[in-house]
Amino acid sequence: MRKNFRIQEKTLVLRPEISEEPREGYFARIEKILVDLYFEKEKLSLIDDWEYDQIIENLVEQFRIDAAKLVRYAKRREVKKIFVNKIHQWQIG
Repeated sequence: MRKNFRIQEKTLVLRPEISEEPREGYFARIEKILVDLYFEKEKLSLIDDWEYDQIIENLVEQFRIDAAKLVRYAKRREVKKIFVNKIHQWQIG
């Protein structure tokens, strides 16, 4: 399988499912999207840290985020500490 590619217009990247990922029926929950976007940011350099933080900030202000589901999925992806810190930042801000 080829692991290097160039991102062009309409590029689609498919990733395998992670067990116990948060979803409702066929749709990903916001908690899954936040954690997965963190990985895409790191792997593909699609957005920088500031942009990612802005996306999270906007979503937290507009939607209900289930912290328990977010932390559980982040733990499965081995980034629990990062998201626990982010949750603390949201509570302070």
